[in-house]
Amino acid sequence: RPHKNLVVFDTSRETTTSITQKLSDNCHRYHILQLIQPKIQQATMTNLTDEKKERETVEWVLWKHQCANRWSQSEAEWIGGTREESHFFAHPTQESFHMDLHHLPVPSKSFFLKTTKNEEGEHRAVPKHTEYSLFQKGVRPEWEDPNCEGELYAKHYLPPELLDRYWNDLAHGVMEGKIDDTVVIGIRIVDKSKGKHPMYKLEIWLNNKKQDVIGKVRKQALECLQQDEHYRFNFHFRDFSVCASKTNSETSSN
Repeated sequence: RPHKNLVVFDTSRETTTSITQKLSDNCHRYHILQLIQPKIQQATMTNLTDEKKERETVEWVLWKHQCANRWSQSEAEWIGGTREESHFFAHPTQESFHMDLHHLPVPSKSFFLKTTKNEEGEHRAVPKHTEYSLFQKGVRPEWEDPNCEGELYAKHYLPPELLDRYWNDLAHGVMEGKIDDTVVIGIRIVDKSKGKHPMYKLEIWLNNKKQDVIGKVRKQALECLQQDEHYRFNFHFRDFSVCASKTNSETSSN
């Protein structure tokens, strides 16, 4: 069986001159292809590189929310307690990611822990607490933002070292593209502790609520976390349009 790159002619019906001419034409075409192929490949790689840089250079905003009373808080109090802390840029190089994320806050320094005591020396969570949000520029960490369709969330107790690592891993995941940044518009970490029980909530906010998209992002997030075998959990989805409808109906009834 002839090699696929060989040119085979039926010499029984052709003259020597016509065969020679065909061989010459094919050699000429091959020579031209050899000359232009590297340039085509270079142009293609340049376009791909430019697209990659444009896609990966995304500005993220860190928001800090300090809540004076988590049990009863008006919309105005929520907005008043939320402010921009700093900006991060997802650059195409791994080194830039690590330099930027050195300034990411450490939740265990402000969240309620098993060793935390209040002003009276009691181990008890207080209404005042802190939340951190890392969102793409132009998106606010609020249900009402038109870009926000829903969230993947998980509530769980975590030791301080895992609390900090999981938050850091999620930030690396969205900024390095390990978690799809065309779908994920923000992540949050919230202190949900109550009484003597520390409890934390990890949130991944999405601009899409299709089931296949939710499943893909959930899988990517769990792979990024590399969970400790003693503190494993899954992410559940919540549709913000349902939350908004419920809030509006409660407001109308009041």
